[in-house]
Amino acid sequence: MRRQVDFLVEKRDGRREWLRATKLARSIRLALIAAEAADDWLATELAAAVIVGLRARGDTAAVQTAVVADAVGRVLIAAGHARAAAAYASVRSERSRRRAELGSAVALRCDLTADDALAAVGRRHLSSESDRAP
Repeated sequence: MRRQVDFLVEKRDGRREWLRATKLARSIRLALIAAEAADDWLATELAAAVIVGLRARGDTAAVQTAVVADAVGRVLIAAGHARAAAAYASVRSERSRRRAELGSAVALRCDLTADDALAAVGRRHLSSESDRAP
């Protein structure tokens, strides 16, 4: 299996990168492990099936990561690995939840002013010096 496929994937943040079959096979393998059906060759074959399915769409534009994830779920179910498909979907939803939490945390951090940041650094610096005092 080639490491890089001849089309791009558009990430959720807008970045584009080449679809890597090895990366896809690794994520499928992890879902199979979670479903207690781990098999390296099976993961590779399923990744190849996902890529064939994506190519059959005939779309020349970059493929969204959600489309790739949906294709993986469909291939896992079609191959009789519904538990692995559920595990794959579970990881996907957990990552979405974490991204949402991270986004809100970043928004909160952006509300800090430069003075707030300097004051916080100064407090940390002063408290670390007092910890070293005899």
